[in-house]
Amino acid sequence: MAPRPARGYHKFRNGLLNVKPKGAETQITSNNSEQSPLLTLPAEIRNRIWGYVVGEKTIVIRWKKFEARDKEKHCHSILRVCRQTYLETATLPFSLNIFVFSDDGVIKKLKPYQRENLTQIQLLIGVGRDDLWMIPSIPSFPKVQLVGIKCISCGSHVSEENTRRTEESIKGAYPHAEVTFTWDLP
Repeated sequence: MAPRPARGYHKFRNGLLNVKPKGAETQITSNNSEQSPLLTLPAEIRNRIWGYVVGEKTIVIRWKKFEARDKEKHCHSILRVCRQTYLETATLPFSLNIFVFSDDGVIKKLKPYQRENLTQIQLLIGVGRDDLWMIPSIPSFPKVQLVGIKCISCGSHVSEENTRRTEESIKGAYPHAEVTFTWDLP
């Protein structure tokens, strides 16, 4: 990792920001942690507050587009409040929310810390031919506990055999996760 510049910020290789204070920032950071009514609360209570702020949402990610309901659009603003809140909340949006992906290209663009902290995902898969079981390889999500698969028909019939192979393929990729399937077929 290169040293952080005097101004601005530096990212670690995993994609998280290096928010270690430098120079005069050290005193400001110390004052915040000692005087802020929020930051002086016990960590357990702050973690509950962070969960209410950034958790229990469904976030749909499409190619070059982030979609969220109005009240959810600004839930990640807490990461910009100060260094301590960033350190305590940077990975929470990924571990406390359901992320919906309709394109494996988007999944492959996730930063390592994002991929490592996802716990609930839903994959939208378009079904247009009878080789459904040949789903593109999806990178591993080591902490995923719940995978929802929604297969959407594009007008073609899908055989029971390929439906079964698709389910087996996904369950094999995530043996430690609860996998649910929804089939929207004609």
